[in-house]
Amino acid sequence: MAAEEGEGFKYLIGNQFSNLPEEILGVINDCIDKCSRDFDVKAVYLAMNAFSANPQLWWFQPFAYDENGFDMDDPDWLGHYRCDDSLRILTG
Repeated sequence: MAAEEGEGFKYLIGNQFSNLPEEILGVINDCIDKCSRDFDVKAVYLAMNAFSANPQLWWFQPFAYDENGFDMDDPDWLGHYRCDDSLRILTG
């Protein structure tokens, strides 16, 4: 990343998140548990903010799907989620 152009990625070098991995896993599992009450969760996507556009605030938001619609040529499948959860701030 040090070789990449743009100042946004410079904040990444030598840094890490302070959220515990167990905390992040708990958020994902809570989303799956909540959504599983309404349908069989087949896939989960974690959307993250644009790091280079906003390097001071990092977050993710889980989205659950009733099918794995992954298609690199057609990203519109991302909008067909059945359930979501609130965004979570990454600290560090």
